[in-house]
Amino acid sequence: MRFCVFLMQVNFEINIDLLHDKTVISALGILQLPVLVYFREPKPPAVFYAQLAPFPNTYASYSNSGLMTSAITEHWLEQVFLPNAQRSPTLIVDSWTGYNQAKNVFREQVRFKTVPKKCTNLAQPLDIYFNRQFKAFYRRLSETVIREDEAFIVSQRANVGRLLNLTFAQFSAPRFQPMLKYAWHAAGLLEERPPSFVTPEKFIFGFSFYAVSCSLCPSHVVARQTHRANAF
Repeated sequence: MRFCVFLMQVNFEINIDLLHDKTVISALGILQLPVLVYFREPKPPAVFYAQLAPFPNTYASYSNSGLMTSAITEHWLEQVFLPNAQRSPTLIVDSWTGYNQAKNVFREQVRFKTVPKKCTNLAQPLDIYFNRQFKAFYRRLSETVIREDEAFIVSQRANVGRLLNLTFAQFSAPRFQPMLKYAWHAAGLLEERPPSFVTPEKFIFGFSFYAVSCSLCPSHVVARQTHRANAF
């Protein structure tokens, strides 16, 4: 019997005046890449896409308000979600009415399930666990970069893309699959509790149990990679 991977979609707010993203994690503990990131751009510059093109783990878009639109949703489903999902996926979404049109357009390709209104804090894996870990890591990463380079402006569009690209790369590492599965377990959607894990922030920035030396240069260590676990 083919195992159906259930996928979860949610808004993750990084800065209410700047951008949101659509994060998708599967019940198998896989973060789908690229992640849709949409910016608030009342008058988007001609270089918008060029500035964000170097970051393969993000799929950039924008709206006047910085909020999701039905058009962005349909474009994302066609260009990002479906090409990276398994056949006949089930996608769990919140009760936002903007999904209604997409549900009709993609009803033959995607099985949609909706979390009841005002229940995301009870049955939404990202709301219950994932977003807290994401915010903690992104905040720590931003603080570390500023400490190392005072000229780095974290709110600039290209720098936001750079930080998000690195964040998504780290969170997609196989070692964090138990954490993503735990989000489903905590929401009551997976019965089996996954094995213990270390969160991205603690693993990448915690050096009390790690040899503090850089494998690439004589500089001091600020973080370590998750895919190879060497410092940089």
